[in-house]
Amino acid sequence: MPAPNLALLLPEFLRDFGIRTPTRLESRWTSLNGLQLHSRGAEAASCKRLPCVLIHGLVISSLYFIPLAELLADGNEVHALDLPGFGRSHAPAEVLSIPQLADWVIGWLSEKGIKQCHLVANSMGCEVVAHVAVKAPERVATMTLIGPTLDPQAFAITTQILRLVQDAVHEPARLWLNWIMDFFRAGIRRSFGTTREMFRDHIENQLPQIAARTLVIRGSTDPTVPASSARLMTRLLRHGELLEIEGEPHCVHYTDPVTVCRAILDQADSSPQK
Repeated sequence: MPAPNLALLLPEFLRDFGIRTPTRLESRWTSLNGLQLHSRGAEAASCKRLPCVLIHGLVISSLYFIPLAELLADGNEVHALDLPGFGRSHAPAEVLSIPQLADWVIGWLSEKGIKQCHLVANSMGCEVVAHVAVKAPERVATMTLIGPTLDPQAFAITTQILRLVQDAVHEPARLWLNWIMDFFRAGIRRSFGTTREMFRDHIENQLPQIAARTLVIRGSTDPTVPASSARLMTRLLRHGELLEIEGEPHCVHYTDPVTVCRAILDQADSSPQK
């Protein structure tokens, strides 16, 4: 039996500093509005599915989507984007609002020639893709919202901070090392400014307007998105379905990428492509 590749057990951010691992993903750069946006992606020559596009959450980047993206890249086209100012993407001068981040995602899709895709997001990224689905519904074949924020029934920042601390003990240390790295890459001004913008946005206002089939995924131990919140968001959607994955935290796509990958592809295969 071959020895395990120890590099795969290290935090993903080390890949950006030259640690080599076996991977299907390549770093790509796309010029948009005078900035260079970074994404990690893979093509599939004979894939019949539409591309999967992954949008990260607050003060993190595509790093924590790598395990899921690697699985999706087995026969599928996949792209994990670093939003402007996060990860390896260049930063605009201003801190962007959630609707503005959605506009950048739509612009990036156009630059990449992606006319329609399966959108996948976690946490704050769910707020971003909800706006994408309202602004450009023709772009979205399906959506997968993993741990969507913020809980409409508990919007106070103190409550959310306490829930985040509760979740921290259930997340792997590798994830928090990635998050710390991305916090320093984004900087204090953008990190806290984007947090403020996240609290200004209300995903529940967008959900009833979304026409695409949408899967809401929740880890059963996720305190940031209680079961009641996940059920409420699913009910607000026109074509919503809820999947709860037992024993998993807020970033269930990182801790159980196999189950999440299967759910995304099952939804893609059961949805007609336009």
